[in-house]
Amino acid sequence: MPRWEWNAGVVVPVIGIFGYVLGLWLAPAGAFHRIVLSEQGVIELGTAAFYVAAAAWAVALASKARGSVPQGYRVLYILFALAALFVALEELSYGQHLLGWDSPEWFAAHNTKRETNLHNLLGSKPGRMLYDVGHVIFPIGCIVVPLALMRRRGAYTPGHWSFYLLPQAQLMTVVTLAGLLGLVRKVAPMEQASIAGLGELVEFYWGLAALLYIGTLWQRLMLSDRNVRRIQSGLSI
Repeated sequence: MPRWEWNAGVVVPVIGIFGYVLGLWLAPAGAFHRIVLSEQGVIELGTAAFYVAAAAWAVALASKARGSVPQGYRVLYILFALAALFVALEELSYGQHLLGWDSPEWFAAHNTKRETNLHNLLGSKPGRMLYDVGHVIFPIGCIVVPLALMRRRGAYTPGHWSFYLLPQAQLMTVVTLAGLLGLVRKVAPMEQASIAGLGELVEFYWGLAALLYIGTLWQRLMLSDRNVRRIQSGLSI
């Protein structure tokens, strides 16, 4: 595993949890919320930044992989980019907090936080649903399926779908930590603000996982000359 994958997928998530706990313990509550947990805090903006970077990187991968990766997979990279950009815009409420504009009347009346986004409509049901879906999709796509395929002969070789779409072990740590944080959020006797903060940290780690996912595919498909030659010689479209 390249050093950057180790740092992004293991070191940063572990340090992040220690930093969050120390911040809760040592920092004044108001300052910690303003700097870390608010709509313009480190976690919220960091999550959006991860998804924006993942979207841009996925578009670059789809473009650069022309001729070496089957078109169907490149279309999936574009769809991933659109989904990541949508998540980023939802996290930012389409720039509302950064630019300081008020929600249109309809959103102010129907959004639980009076924000211009979709996930907090209907009593925040869309947001809760996406949060629950994330706790299924990320473990299955980044842990369960890769573990199963890594035992199979022929997986992760040019021509096999997993080679173009799946990580191997690179995302397992960050996704496992996100799952554990989600579990702690449900069962731990914590005050409401701290529980909400753990939910934001889970989403932050999912954003990091999305960026690491595209970075892993880029490393595999674009940066390894040996792999590129293998793809071009054995590609079946």
